[in-house]
Amino acid sequence: MEILNENHFFFCDVETTGFDPIRNDVVSLSMIVTDPDFNPVGEFYETCRPDFNKFYSSGAEKAHGFTRAQSEKFQDPRKMLIRLLKFLAPFRTPGKYHPYIYHALKYFDFRFTDWAFRKQNMQWSFYKMFDERFTESTILMARNAGYSPNKLSDWAERVEFDLQHHNALSDTRCCVEVYKFLRKSSWEIEKQP
Repeated sequence: MEILNENHFFFCDVETTGFDPIRNDVVSLSMIVTDPDFNPVGEFYETCRPDFNKFYSSGAEKAHGFTRAQSEKFQDPRKMLIRLLKFLAPFRTPGKYHPYIYHALKYFDFRFTDWAFRKQNMQWSFYKMFDERFTESTILMARNAGYSPNKLSDWAERVEFDLQHHNALSDTRCCVEVYKFLRKSSWEIEKQP
């Protein structure tokens, strides 16, 4: 039986070459691990070379600022994923899954990370810690709580965070703040008589 371990929360953001996790690739990935009070206990940020550079959309290039030529000089994706696994190893609890949180719709960040591991035939390494059933989107949380608009830039203003949008590390740090705000708001609503 799968058990969710909430001793650590894992916040993630990816910048990619497009919107399709099968055809497109990750070019940068950030993950922040927090304790149960959402205090950061570890940060990871790396860039990697896309496997399928021919599917690099011009919109993605404009959004995150990594050109096709720049990304060709980034490290091999497998090396980045091995470095990510080494970063995650101290936080792993065998037999338990961990909460995976991102600011996107339709499992965007989770699926891109998942497919990055699959493309390198390393999927079981990722599955040992994370399961799609235990992912949470701060956009969906915000919608359910009645907030609008819910772009990360809108939320950065709400939580007074100096966002460098489409920078994976800055986006991940902002996501932590959004999640803390939304969790605190839901706790306060639950406490009301």
